Amino acid sequence: MRYSQYWWFATLELRQRRCGVFMNEPDNEKPAIDPAVIEHLQEVVSQLRESVNKLDDVAMDVLRSAYSRREGRPAIDKTITQARRAIEKAIHLIDIDGHS
Repeated sequence: MRYSQYWWFATLELRQRRCGVFMNEPDNEKPAIDPAVIEHLQEVVSQLRESVNKLDDVAMDVLRSAYSRREGRPAIDKTITQARRAIEKAIHLIDIDGHS
């Protein structure tokens, strides 16, 4: 084995140790999660989705208002869009079932 190949395997092993993943562990095993926690997370995801819908409504109101005044895109629209994307990322992270 050449040095470059050994280096790659050594760094892979170090990264796996740092992340808590090892080559001999099966990938399909997930730690058990309490059903009450899953139910609570589903409620949080539902509330976050409602917040995304409300931000969509606010963004549309802002854009309609700017259009009626014949102005360009308001700066607040960019901020609203960033907030909406952040909430969507949070939904993606905590949605256990993966429903979209």
